[in-house]
Amino acid sequence: MSTTTEGNHRTFLLYTYFGSTCSARIIIAAKLLGIHLELSHVDLAQGSHQSDSFGAINPSHAVPALVVRDSEEKETVLTQSIAILEYFEEINMGSLLLPPADHPQDRAKVRELVGIIASDIFPPINGRLAQKVRRIRGEVKDQIEWVHGIMAAGFASYEALLKDCGGKYSFGDKVTMADVCLVPAFDMAMGYKLDLTPYPTVKGIYDELIKLDVFKKENWAVKGEMSE
Repeated sequence: MSTTTEGNHRTFLLYTYFGSTCSARIIIAAKLLGIHLELSHVDLAQGSHQSDSFGAINPSHAVPALVVRDSEEKETVLTQSIAILEYFEEINMGSLLLPPADHPQDRAKVRELVGIIASDIFPPINGRLAQKVRRIRGEVKDQIEWVHGIMAAGFASYEALLKDCGGKYSFGDKVTMADVCLVPAFDMAMGYKLDLTPYPTVKGIYDELIKLDVFKKENWAVKGEMSE
């Protein structure tokens, strides 16, 4: 579970849950970048993330949480998926998840696509919030309608942006951070049985991405022994 960058040996422990789209982003990116992760599976369904012991790791009581240990055994914990993706990009000293640094507008466009998934869609449909919507009247359909509405608006925005920047993938013909975020989100939309016909370009890109091994669901929706 290590990577070496400019002489710095680092190991990575990811606290994850197989149903977490945010954790999936990290697993996909790590596979793309050749970063080895040790996985510790947190059982969100059983409330393990609410324990005091996990709260000491991530005060937000959420996954993902990435523990980075450097060559001097110093540990740093990162707990937001996009911050972790940006960190991976920086330690690899390359333009692997983002366009080159001398193309700032292109990098901003990729981040714009990332923002639609990670900011516009996912905070509002986060499991905790969606379940609160459901509990207002005790109706499952309220949760589904809430999630459908948020997802539909987000994917409509994504579809519109692809007219200018899309190619084989979300930004041209190279896999970027946007694709890393898109695939788990689109998979979740299918799980919620959202009507995806209004987003043919997004669907076409998703279909291209899942031809790549790292984007196949069995390689990122990883189940394992649950940690206490």
